[in-house]
Amino acid sequence: MTTWLDGSEFAVSAVWARLGASPEWIAQRTDVLVQRLSESLRLTGWQVVGGGDWEGTEEQKVAVVAAHVNSGSGQAQLGDGYSFSLFASNAAVHVRLHTQAGSDRVGRRLPSHSSMLHVSPTGPGAVSGEQGGAMVEAMVEAWSPLQVDLSIPDLFKIARRGGWKIPPANRLWLAAEVGAADEAAEGVAVSRLGDGTLFSAPDDWDAQRVVDAMAETRERNGLDVLPH
Repeated sequence: MTTWLDGSEFAVSAVWARLGASPEWIAQRTDVLVQRLSESLRLTGWQVVGGGDWEGTEEQKVAVVAAHVNSGSGQAQLGDGYSFSLFASNAAVHVRLHTQAGSDRVGRRLPSHSSMLHVSPTGPGAVSGEQGGAMVEAMVEAWSPLQVDLSIPDLFKIARRGGWKIPPANRLWLAAEVGAADEAAEGVAVSRLGDGTLFSAPDDWDAQRVVDAMAETRERNGLDVLPH
């Protein structure tokens, strides 16, 4: 039975539809996220994939974002936005944070604005349920998104929901603008977080049970796709 606390890799993702964010805004919100993750996971020394580190002044961090234009040619094009990755590690966990933001297009099949934290624990018990909750809270605080989910890969292999569809998740947060969401399948906890609702499946549930319960939860609330 695979659960998200058994030492397997998992991801915490945020999706939003805010257009045209500046490098200054992206750097500021990334810094909030990095600080919260550093506190909850006891991480230091964040590095930029491709070279350099996520330290220094606000101006230096803005320059890091501005240097990573989301373009195959590497040349700044109006409305392309920015795409960059950071990573950090300690004895318990390795993490990689990939963010794409600032485009003037919301995205058709896939959202154009997202932040995904890939988490690789070094073994069972390396990450706690409390830390998982803190990662979700950090994403909500940093990005004020439409959705945040904490998920293991097995959920998507079973359910095959992607793009703008609300996914199955071990923990799922939905902003109020997504729709009224206050009912859940039996066993799924419901709580308020910021301006939205957090649905939390028990940490010892296997992937199939989580998929089934979250499908029922979506159905009960009449939710399927994020507004965009």
